Amino acid sequence: MELWHYTCPDHGLVGIQAAGGLLRPNRHPLLPELGAVVWATEDGELDDPRAIGFTAGETAWNVLDRWTLSCDRSAIRYQVPTHRAVWWPLVRRRCDPMVVADLESYGRPDTWWVLREAVVALGPPWGRTGPGRAAVEATSRLHDLEERHEAG
Repeated sequence: MELWHYTCPDHGLVGIQAAGGLLRPNRHPLLPELGAVVWATEDGELDDPRAIGFTAGETAWNVLDRWTLSCDRSAIRYQVPTHRAVWWPLVRRRCDPMVVADLESYGRPDTWWVLREAVVALGPPWGRTGPGRAAVEATSRLHDLEERHEAG
C-alpha cells in the first residue's frame, strides 16, 4: 500500500522543503482530541480533489462556519512511510461526532490515515504535472523568501 500526504504550493510545500522533506504533525483546529498528526490518504491520484476536502474556496470541515481553506491543498503530494500509520476509522471515535460527520462527508474516510510523529517523505514532491516540477518552483520561492529575510 502507498500513502500520500497532500499540501499546497503556497506555504505547505515551502515549509516541507525547508525542513528537508520532513512532514511535521499539526493539530486540526476542530479535532483537538486527536492531537497533532500528519494526514495521509491511499488516494495517489485524485479524480476529484474534493474527495479529500482540500480545495480552495470549498467549505471543507466548515462546522459552524468557522473557517474555509484559502489554498489548494491537493496540488502537491508526497509519498509517506506506512509503518507507523494508523487507519482513520480506528481513531475517529476519539473526536467530536459532529465534526467527524462533517469531515467525512467530503470524501472517502476509508482511505484516510494519520501518523502521530514527524516523518521524512519518501522521495521528491509530485505536482499535478508530475514529479520534480513542484520542487523546483518551491525551491525558487524558498530562495526568494530567504533573500527577503536577509535583506530585512
